[in-house]
Amino acid sequence: MRPEANTMYRKMPANTLLVWALIFFQAVICFGQTATGTVQAEWHVASFSGGVTIERSSRSTEAMSESRNAPIWIGEKVDTRETGQARIDGPDGHQIRLRERTKIRRADVSAWEVESGLAGFRFEQTAGEPPLNLVLSPWAKVEFRSGIVIVKVAPYLTRVAVLKGTAEVTGQGGLTRTLGPKQECAAVPSAISSVYEATDDLYFAWYWDKP
Repeated sequence: MRPEANTMYRKMPANTLLVWALIFFQAVICFGQTATGTVQAEWHVASFSGGVTIERSSRSTEAMSESRNAPIWIGEKVDTRETGQARIDGPDGHQIRLRERTKIRRADVSAWEVESGLAGFRFEQTAGEPPLNLVLSPWAKVEFRSGIVIVKVAPYLTRVAVLKGTAEVTGQGGLTRTLGPKQECAAVPSAISSVYEATDDLYFAWYWDKP
């Protein structure tokens, strides 16, 4: 370093260095928040039919109108009520399809919680190692990286079917089942079933026409 540069740093007051350090860290924080917000906003209601509402993080309820691309932020819920169906699109071709009387909550960046009803999840294979996607329900936890998984939640029963790919399903007692294509299992509060062939109502649920 040149002598004049050394002299400049020696003459710079300590409080000036502190100000520049604070500016730098604030810029880093703002960049991180922007990146996180962009990832969150990539999930949105792309289409719907019937009565569909979004429960926002502010606890307000927003009825879907003719507008599309309503963002779904972490902690918010989508409710299709008695007559609604909805399609939620995400990054990289990811998609979630909701049937009537379905409530789903975005639990985290790569996690969703099905409170009731029937939801289908499609996570596409991406470059490199795809993230581990998590689907929560009252009686079972589903983990998979890519493929198509259907989750149906009824009182005291969760059913999980795999149409494509593989998934790990863990019951309340910690017992895990590995599902391959066209396989299904069921979980209740105290047990999880063995693996069996996927039933028609879940297997064909992904292919309905609406919305």
